[in-house]
Amino acid sequence: MADAQTAYELRLLFKSPGCPICALSQKIAAKYVDTLFYESILDPAPRDRLRASLGLCYEHAWLTIESKLSDALGLAIVYHDLAGTLL
Repeated sequence: MADAQTAYELRLLFKSPGCPICALSQKIAAKYVDTLFYESILDPAPRDRLRASLGLCYEHAWLTIESKLSDALGLAIVYHDLAGTLL
């Protein structure tokens, strides 16, 4: 069952136009990407998972750029790591 905060956010999103489930999913994804690039980018475990998956999918890679959820240094660290893996 959803926690109280998620249920509250979902109730608020029902008052907005559009699909509340999509809006909540997008909000959660943006929060995760933001946390990844600003707090976890130098942690080995998230970097290992990114390396194993060969980076972010198309949608979430563009989310980082369009929503300005990462900075150039964070993206450079990830893609430098991925380029080294691929080579």
